[in-house]
Amino acid sequence: MKHSIATLDVAGFDTAIEEGDPILVLFTAPWCTNCRRVGPEASSLAADNPWSLQVAQVVVDDSPDLAERFEIRSIPAALLFKDGRLVQRYQPQQAGELRAAVASELEVA
Repeated sequence: MKHSIATLDVAGFDTAIEEGDPILVLFTAPWCTNCRRVGPEASSLAADNPWSLQVAQVVVDDSPDLAERFEIRSIPAALLFKDGRLVQRYQPQQAGELRAAVASELEVA
């Protein structure tokens, strides 16, 4: 079953991270070159992963309050939440890094 990457804003963020399944939130911006490199991998994770992982994004230009709340200083940044708690932060720069990092965290649990 294919899943799309939802775009979160301040209004829906807390509800999204507390829904039960783990969720990976990618902080990004349309002008960010590295974000464009990581985007296809995030889409692949959303479409196919063994962990019931949901994938969402926050566009930092549209939701600067969320970027500030989580002290995002560099993008792309990816935050992994389980049961509403932040369990891991990633700074993916190359293809493959994001899936490997998520696998490492979720396969241990």
